[in-house]
Amino acid sequence: MTTPVILSCGRKRSGVTITFMILMAKTFDYKSIDASTPSGVGKMMTEVRKLGKEGWELVSVCPTCSSQYGIEMVTAFLKKEIEK
Repeated sequence: MTTPVILSCGRKRSGVTITFMILMAKTFDYKSIDASTPSGVGKMMTEVRKLGKEGWELVSVCPTCSSQYGIEMVTAFLKKEIEK
């Protein structure tokens, strides 16, 4: 969830207070892991689990190389929120 930053300013004479709410967007680090199929997928998933314990989130796994024999490579994409 995005944390709002609330700024207030006002004039004491008129009794008016203006409040602004600014939503700070989250920023992320991104990482990808390539694996050949089927032999490298187990190793890739072990790495994904390890990174998950470090706060990385698996976003997608996509085929990245195919041939007449089928899918030869897959890539896992991960993201991790950058703490400010």
